[in-house]
Amino acid sequence: MERAETTEDATLAVAIKRPEGTGRKQMTRILMAGRNTAFISAFAAFAKELEENNIRVTTVDHGRRALSIMTSQPFDVLIADEEVGGMTGLQLIEQVVSKNPMVNCVAVSTLSPEDFHEASEGLGVMMQLPAEPDRKEAEKMLLKLKKIKNLMNEMG
Repeated sequence: MERAETTEDATLAVAIKRPEGTGRKQMTRILMAGRNTAFISAFAAFAKELEENNIRVTTVDHGRRALSIMTSQPFDVLIADEEVGGMTGLQLIEQVVSKNPMVNCVAVSTLSPEDFHEASEGLGVMMQLPAEPDRKEAEKMLLKLKKIKNLMNEMG
């Protein structure tokens, strides 16, 4: 996992980049935003699974930085923790989706599935992750993303 410069608080965002213009299969790009070092530790196995699927992980440190990166570079997925520094993860998702509705969003939440559905309704969140996701959760997310990409490719 690569760490980018830090700013105001100990917020984390992980950017997974796709090499452009190479003859290789393009990697999926993911931006993961979270607030503290506990989030980084909790996501260690999750990030390892992503890296094993040929996804490079880069970290940044604040919700505003995540917004800046999301608006300046194309990403396929945003993963937002419950708190991302200066805003909630769902507020970050709302701001990102208002600028780019094609970004697939995943939210970390300790809410029950029913309460989460109510809180995230209308945001187009692809899935809810537990506070400490593991390799199985990463596999599940990658499978959902693959299905979405296949549908998009079929549509043209």
